[in-house]
Amino acid sequence: MSLAYERHARQIWIVNVGDLKPLEIPIDYFMSLAYDYDTWGPIDKVFEWTKAWATREFGEQFAQETAEIVDLYGTYVGRRKYELVQPDSYNTINYREADTILAEWKALSERANAVYKKVPQGTKPAFFELVSHPAKAGYIFHDVMINSGRNNLYAHQRRNSANQLAQCHEEVQ
Repeated sequence: MSLAYERHARQIWIVNVGDLKPLEIPIDYFMSLAYDYDTWGPIDKVFEWTKAWATREFGEQFAQETAEIVDLYGTYVGRRKYELVQPDSYNTINYREADTILAEWKALSERANAVYKKVPQGTKPAFFELVSHPAKAGYIFHDVMINSGRNNLYAHQRRNSANQLAQCHEEVQ
């Protein structure tokens, strides 16, 4: 939207979102840009907008933590689209890449769950839908993919431990 604004497209913006449900936060940001580009348009204002959004939705007490979770989620999901993640996307041997990615997703999911437990009852459904579920689903998805890759590697190496990975690797809370 910044590029459109910089090219003086300021009368009408059209966005194709496909499916509204998982894109509520970006659409809200898009509308904020349309309404007040001078405030929210600069790239260094994105986190500030996210914190203002979190304050509005969940209250000042949870704003910073919620904004950080949403920001990290965007970073993690931006590494690779879900549909492009395969069992061999992350290296299970070198540089602990797969373990690091999975640990980050797990920590994010746990962090979101911790905040979810604290938010007022009236905001729990919104927090679950917009913050907690995406983080948890991202963790579960990456857990399945990374451990499928690990299982494939172990099976190729003819390890008996491949049988354990074929079972549920870890029970997700």
